[in-house]
Amino acid sequence: MRIMLAAADFRDETFGGQAFCAQHDAIGLAALGHDVVVVTNTGHSTLRAGEVRRGAFRGVPVLHLRTADQLRISGADGEAWQGQIGEAAMWAAGEAAMSAAFRRLLTAARPEVVWCETRSDFGMTLATAVLEAPDGPPLVVAMSDARWLCARSTMVRSNGRRCGQIAIDPAVCATCVASDARTEKWQRHLQVLQASRATVVASSEELREILVASGLAAERVAVVRPARAESPGKVARTPWPGPVRLGFVDGVNDGAGFEQMIRTFQRVARSDYELTVANGTSVFGVREFNVGDWGIPGYVHIAEPFSAETAAGFFDRIDMLVMPSR
Repeated sequence: MRIMLAAADFRDETFGGQAFCAQHDAIGLAALGHDVVVVTNTGHSTLRAGEVRRGAFRGVPVLHLRTADQLRISGADGEAWQGQIGEAAMWAAGEAAMSAAFRRLLTAARPEVVWCETRSDFGMTLATAVLEAPDGPPLVVAMSDARWLCARSTMVRSNGRRCGQIAIDPAVCATCVASDARTEKWQRHLQVLQASRATVVASSEELREILVASGLAAERVAVVRPARAESPGKVARTPWPGPVRLGFVDGVNDGAGFEQMIRTFQRVARSDYELTVANGTSVFGVREFNVGDWGIPGYVHIAEPFSAETAAGFFDRIDMLVMPSR
């Protein structure tokens, strides 16, 4: 079967759990004899919006799609553009360019089914593009969080408390998310999904309950728990006589807990620790942050991102992984 796997995070440009899961799915499907092609995004500045860079991962073809949305994510020029056209128009421009480019890839690849990993805006937008295409192929939407239901993706309100909704009510969402454009975008995606015949794969029974209560047909929502990588067994750690070593891998993106963690460390009246921060954007030749951005008493070390092959070495250099709640 010809399968197109759409995932925002994939080698060789990203790292972390989302990329590892997508790679696991692609390699597993190919091992079963399927003809797999991966579509992922790219931050390469040499490409214009809608252009594609071809690559491969362990024999699986990978198409890196440059989107207009990525052209405005940082810097004074991007902020100025957002201020000039308004947030709603900014979201619409990025989505339109991404959807049009993806439909061209669908026409060229002619997959028999599209599997969308919707852990990000990228996957969700591409899934909607398939659903809205007149002759779009069957679609499987894989969900590991509440991104289709919640503009914050976590069902956790800005005050740190759980939302508590089962059947999603946009009026309740509007009391939590300040951006009307962002809320409307999420609701439009959900409405398209509700009206479709797509198969939805939820990562838990709890997520399935919310999806069904929010309007998805129960017979179209299955539960497939995420696969776990095989454990390498007990790994001998290198002895370390120095101060405690902490690690942070989520970057400074919205919702990662970056500012919350800085405030916490600034309140700790001691400096006998090391904090290693993985700079994921270095694969693009960009430094997402500098040591000075942290402003905490302890020693801060900015490290290169790790891959599945180098993860063991990265974690051997830390004693505890810090994961602040959104």
